[in-house]
Amino acid sequence: MFLYLESALITSADTTGIGFSTAQEIVRMGATVVMACRSKDKAMAARQAILDNTHCSQAQVRFIPLDLCSMTSVRSFVESFTALRLPLHCLINNAGMMNPERYTTADGFEMVLTANHLGHFLLTNLLMDHLEKTVTSRVVVLSSALHHLPKFFNFENMMFEKDYHLFGTYGHSKLANLLFARELNTRLRQRNSKVTVNALHPGCVITEFTRSLHVVIRIAYALLYPVVRLFQKIPLQGAYCSIFAATSPRMEGISGQYLFHCTPYPITAAAQSDKDAKRLWEESLKLTGLKD
Repeated sequence: MFLYLESALITSADTTGIGFSTAQEIVRMGATVVMACRSKDKAMAARQAILDNTHCSQAQVRFIPLDLCSMTSVRSFVESFTALRLPLHCLINNAGMMNPERYTTADGFEMVLTANHLGHFLLTNLLMDHLEKTVTSRVVVLSSALHHLPKFFNFENMMFEKDYHLFGTYGHSKLANLLFARELNTRLRQRNSKVTVNALHPGCVITEFTRSLHVVIRIAYALLYPVVRLFQKIPLQGAYCSIFAATSPRMEGISGQYLFHCTPYPITAAAQSDKDAKRLWEESLKLTGLKD
């Protein structure tokens, strides 16, 4: 049994992964889904696939371009969403990125932290008025079990100008996701908001995440695929926890959880630091140009 959602917004709901499956299943429930994607071509292909698979109306699946690596794009997206005059019952911060090398955005920020945390931080805050206007609404933050890699959030090397490495940088950004969700929950509860926020780990899912990895890693992954496949979920299975967090009556009024297989799951001591959660929020405000 699922709650009725009038509309949901999902970042990176293209044709290749969890976001697409999440969008499609929520559309099946009768909701309007706004697909926030960087690639228009991929988004439109995904939109058409959802229309074909669900036989829903054209108006039920919308696309607005969003590049989470650009603060200008995030702000432009929110303006476009506002112009639709849709209610917002659920925001699913699904998009994620891994890079084998360090890149910086036009704003001068390290790209993985920007795509996985800063872009979503700005997006969520700018959409909060929309979320507050509905009777109840939910924010879902996709993190990862790799948040356990860093022992603490390194504010002194936040942009990984030193010692950049693939999994360490990604794990750092996933820890940022949990600290963000923690501080957001604290702030929502302090003002008795009806908006809830929960984070989750979708599990090891078959997606195109290897496309951004070094060629050697891609070759090794291809060779090991028959074995790795035994432990991986298909995208729909990976999306189930997102769908559960967004729509299940069991999550009504529940906030501040970290879910795995739709069940509350332990997080590391680093992810439980209220001090770091507050500091990351303050640093993120400065970097994104928001006022508290």
